[in-house]
Amino acid sequence: MRRNYSNRHRLPRDLGGKLREARNECGWTIHEAARRAGISSGMLSYLEHGLRAPGTVVAERLMEVYGLWDRVAEALLEAAIPDRGKAWRP
Repeated sequence: MRRNYSNRHRLPRDLGGKLREARNECGWTIHEAARRAGISSGMLSYLEHGLRAPGTVVAERLMEVYGLWDRVAEALLEAAIPDRGKAWRP
């Protein structure tokens, strides 16, 4: 069943595409990248297609595993949905 998320819970498609590019540059399958980030491959697919925005914890995980510390990372955090009291610890 496909969920219908509001636009504020979606990631801009160009940003999702940049996540896919970062994964491809690492040479990882979607399953490998998701495992490294600690999320499901389905969730990563949603993010890459712009169907869902990540929470801040997931955004930070993706930034870490992909090494995103530039405008892409900044845009990813800006689009993230705030997590309640959660912090990612590698």
